[in-house]
Amino acid sequence: VDSNLRFGDTSAQNEFGRVLQGLVRADCVIQAVDIGGLRAGADVRRPGREGKQGLFMLADGSGGELFENYNNLTAAMSKMLERTSVTYVLAFQAEDLKLDGEFHKLKVKLEGGPKGARLVHRPGYFAPRPYVELSPAERKLSAASQLYGEPGGELEVATLAVSFEVASQPAYVPSLIEVDGADLLKGSENGQVTAEIFAYAIAANGEVRDYYNQILGIDIDKAGPALRQKGLKLWSQFEVPPGEYMARVLVRNSVTGTSGVAVAPFRVTDGSLAEPTLLAPLFPEPAGQWLNVRGQRVEESQHDYPFTVQGQAFEPSVKPVLAVGQSAAVLLSGYGLGDQVEIRGELLTPAGEPAGRVFLNLGERRLDSDSGLAQWAATLSVGDMDPGDYVLLVTATEPESSETYSSSLTVSVMK
Repeated sequence: VDSNLRFGDTSAQNEFGRVLQGLVRADCVIQAVDIGGLRAGADVRRPGREGKQGLFMLADGSGGELFENYNNLTAAMSKMLERTSVTYVLAFQAEDLKLDGEFHKLKVKLEGGPKGARLVHRPGYFAPRPYVELSPAERKLSAASQLYGEPGGELEVATLAVSFEVASQPAYVPSLIEVDGADLLKGSENGQVTAEIFAYAIAANGEVRDYYNQILGIDIDKAGPALRQKGLKLWSQFEVPPGEYMARVLVRNSVTGTSGVAVAPFRVTDGSLAEPTLLAPLFPEPAGQWLNVRGQRVEESQHDYPFTVQGQAFEPSVKPVLAVGQSAAVLLSGYGLGDQVEIRGELLTPAGEPAGRVFLNLGERRLDSDSGLAQWAATLSVGDMDPGDYVLLVTATEPESSETYSSSLTVSVMK
């Protein structure tokens, strides 16, 4: 007797079980449609029966349903779409959950439902496992899902992207990332901390136009007090064509798995069209506060350090802190803006609602004849308002045409 024919191939069954486990871990539900059609009662041919059983196991094991006995594929697909067209989300918080990766079954009952109603739900969930136990593939999948999620996380991360050299294609877009040192150092061992950094430039249509990633191994003793008192600041770059973009950044501690996500919009104009643009406001801060790291792409690049004013380099703050009633130095710059341009600022809530007044005192306009970059050294102060995070929106208006050009930066206000 061939046991494989009678009972099935054990190795294939084990592999199938791993597939189902992976589907459940990924919260992926399979809806299966049997295209064999309605069979006569005497039709017990083995291939058709085994195929239907396989479809049933795949659907049922992942929390889905098998649609069978249809001679019309269109009708079967329509029924499947109808059954899955309306879903409900039922959420709960598991208490005292052990991080052991074990599977926990779920049982859901429907009370008072209509006659003939059938409840279909996911069979269960897997408890998370410690980050160090995850495979490289699982870590990559986790990073991908986090990167496209909401900003925030266990690590405080901020990012800034500013387009320069717009006359060249693709444009040079310096990218700055700040990571809070105290957050990054939590759980570090043996005087070492390793940060994984993933950064993507995503176009308005969702397409990834450029990206970089880097792993930084940091000796805490050699890094000095800057890492402990302030944190890590990475300077890297994107190179992208004209368009509207969102910079998305994920920073993760490779030992503990703690992570943070930051996003920042930026715009690259078409230099060949001489389209005016206003760059994000830049707030110089004292040098030496951060552990500064030049990214690998910067080391391989031929571009000069971009953050300068009147030939003097400065270090911009990615997320400036503004004190109520105090003035802060700010550099405003842009391409194609006229001599008489009017510039104003306002503070908005993260939801885009007006939040407070901004007072700008502009200095003399200076123009770089080689690059066409105009700069205004200015001071900025904010009125009395509640502490918190806001969006600083700066708008330049051309008096003759009334055309407006805007840029923004996330800032923190304190009293």
